Amino acid sequence: MAAVRRGGMAAVALGLTTPGVRIATTPASGLASLAPRVFIPGLIAGSAFFLAWHFAIGYVGGFLLALLNLPVPIIIALIIVVFVLGIAGWLFIRRRRGRGQAPSSAGETYAAWADASCPACLAISLIREQRGADV
Repeated sequence: MAAVRRGGMAAVALGLTTPGVRIATTPASGLASLAPRVFIPGLIAGSAFFLAWHFAIGYVGGFLLALLNLPVPIIIALIIVVFVLGIAGWLFIRRRRGRGQAPSSAGETYAAWADASCPACLAISLIREQRGADV
């Protein structure tokens, strides 16, 4: 908590742009009693950078795909190959890990979904819960 307090706005922004740390940044800021005038600008900067980075990845990825200029049947075949390789990899990992492990707990599943949630979506959900109506 002291690191969040010392880092202030920059710590929040950096935390929100770091995968794996992103989910813990907001609760850590609350537990550190970070003032809204420090937290909100960091939240905006970190979320804006996170979103811009994903736009850039999509832009560059789309550009690279456009350079390929492949016919549709080849693109479909590539998608199928990637899908089959993904399933094969998943089966390999599952078999290697063993069947003796317990399935993921509800908490782990929730944490994975929460990590994939954006701050705006969370804010909208909280507002809906507080008002008890559709926003």
